[in-house]
Parts: sequence; C-alpha cells; structure tokens
Amino acid sequence: MDKIREVSIRRCKNRPVKAIAKELGMSRDDVEKVISKLIRETDPFIEEKVKGRRKVNLFTDITPLIEGSDFTKAYAEALLKNEAVLDYIAVKSGDHHDRFMDCIRYHIHLLLEG
Repeated sequence: MDKIREVSIRRCKNRPVKAIAKELGMSRDDVEKVISKLIRETDPFIEEKVKGRRKVNLFTDITPLIEGSDFTKAYAEALLKNEAVLDYIAVKSGDHHDRFMDCIRYHIHLLLEG
C-alpha cells in the first residue's frame, strides 16, 4: 500500500485524520507523519508557485476540482494552472490542517516525482 497515495485520496474526499487512520488501519500519528512529510516536501514548490501573488479574501469554491481528482500527473498540471486553485493555495498554504491543501500537496508530490 502506498501510504501517501491512500492518505491523500481520503484527504481529497475531505476525510479527517481520525477516519483515515481507522479506514487504513494506521495510527493517527502515522497518518499525521504522512501528511507532515507531504508538507515538508511541497512547501518550497508552493512558496515559489504563489510568490508575489496577492492574497485574496474571497475565492471560488474548488471542492468539485478537488473531489473530482483522478490522481494523474496530467490532472495535477491542470489543477495547478487553475486560477481558483492558485488563489486557494495563496490563502491556505500556511494552514497545515486544511484537507484540500493536503490534496493539492499530493498533486504537487506527483509532479515532483518526475
């Protein structure tokens, strides 16, 4: 089982850590470690992606884009070109408990894998 993928798929479905741990038979600490690893891995990319981007107060609902993820590199590329997603990242990138940011981070992880 690819833990990063399995945890991220569930974060994209807006699942809390406690539920993911139960579904995957993992401890909450292990789920948190997976999420923390993604955060550390993707923060430099995110900082570069939104550098100089103004922070917006209101943004478009990206729920359909996130919940409709197909977890391919092509989808990840399209997601990260979407202006609404970039606005969301600019606002939420510092929130390390945001489920949709965890999902976006997984898409970034796919791109960084090469």
